[in-house]
Order: sequence, then structure tokens, then C-alpha cells
Amino acid sequence: MRERDKPGRFLHSVDIDGRGRQFIQSVLLDSIEGAILRSSLARASKACAIAEAIRYSRGYHWVGLYDVSSTYIIAVGWSGPIPPARPIVSRSRGLRGNAVKSGQSQVIQDVAQHPGVATTRISSRAKALFPVSVEGVVAGILDVENDRVNSFTVLDEEFLAGAAQMLRPFWRGLGSSEG
Repeated sequence: MRERDKPGRFLHSVDIDGRGRQFIQSVLLDSIEGAILRSSLARASKACAIAEAIRYSRGYHWVGLYDVSSTYIIAVGWSGPIPPARPIVSRSRGLRGNAVKSGQSQVIQDVAQHPGVATTRISSRAKALFPVSVEGVVAGILDVENDRVNSFTVLDEEFLAGAAQMLRPFWRGLGSSEG
């Protein structure tokens, strides 16, 4: 059997143009919104299901969703080989704290070049954080890690920014709790 014909290998790939990629991404985000956010699952189960869908959609190494309280950033759910290294951190510390303070995404293409960046695993090489704002306040964070340096493309950033926007209902109505 030829290598390319072995089970589990893609037999061919298709180069999809920008509109095709946008369509595929919108279908995935619509699926998350319709099937998960509106489901009757418990909130932590929804968080894990959302993280799993995002992780597998683009082959990310690890994905987590975090609540942002008035004092802490707290892991709600994740998808990856292990739990988060720091499930609860101060709202004012680290890369997550910077994302909360600025309200802007933080994309680190090589975590080795940024001492102090907390990753979930030693094998994580790139990290992206997308804050989710509800009524002008950062209420959550979408945290994504990859095992390759420079692995977040413009398409990844557009997809993750869209996912962060779509996830607003997940955090709407929670308010700021003390965690």
C-alpha cells in the first residue's frame, strides 16, 4: 500500500480561496452558537464543548475558556491533553492580565522569546489570547496554544477574533463575581 493511501492520511487537499475559508469558519461558528451555546448543558460542559470544537476546527494544541472576575481570571473549561497550568490567576498579572487590561488580543508567536508567559505544557510554543467583552467590560478570555512557533496565521487570528465575538452570550449576564 502506498503511503498516501494508508488509512488516516488525507488523500488530497484542496486550496480554498478566502471566501471559501470565511464560509467554512462561519459555518463552524454558527454550529457552536446553535448546537452548544443554546443547549441545556451545564455551563462548564458548554465551555469544554466549545473549547473542543475550536481546538479541532484548526488543529490547535490546547484551547481554554476563562471567566474574568473583579480580582481573578478563572478557567471554566478546556480541551487538550492536560488541564491549565494555572487555572486561577490574578486579574492584574501576566499575559491574561494584559489582555483584560487592554481589551486587545495578545498573540505570542514564540513563547520562548517572552519570559514569564504561562503555557499549559512545555511543548506549547505559541499562544493567543482573545478577550471577550460584554457591555464594554472584559468578561472572558479565549486562550489558544499551539505546539509550533509562528503557527498563528492571519486566518487563525480572524477566526479566533470571530469566535470571541460569537462567545459573548456565554458570558452575558454573569456580572463581575469575586471568584
